Amino acid sequence: MGDASDYLAKATESYDLILLDAERGCYVSYWNDLKRLLQFSGNTLIVDNVISHAAEVKDFLELIKADENYMSTILPVGAGLCLVVLK
Repeated sequence: MGDASDYLAKATESYDLILLDAERGCYVSYWNDLKRLLQFSGNTLIVDNVISHAAEVKDFLELIKADENYMSTILPVGAGLCLVVLK
């Protein structure tokens, strides 16, 4: 598939579900493109490794939490998943 930032910048489709498991240090820079691809109420983003790599995703999770258009929760499954849903 290639580099996540390249793909996200070029993608034009809307997605019902996106699983994000990429370079955690880049997640913040992905946020605007992810929001553009999650266009409809109920569209969902799942972020992997949010418990095992909590320090690396902290800023990204805070960015999501600050966005009133999304609701999110952490699921203690495997390395930890963050479920993010467009309201």
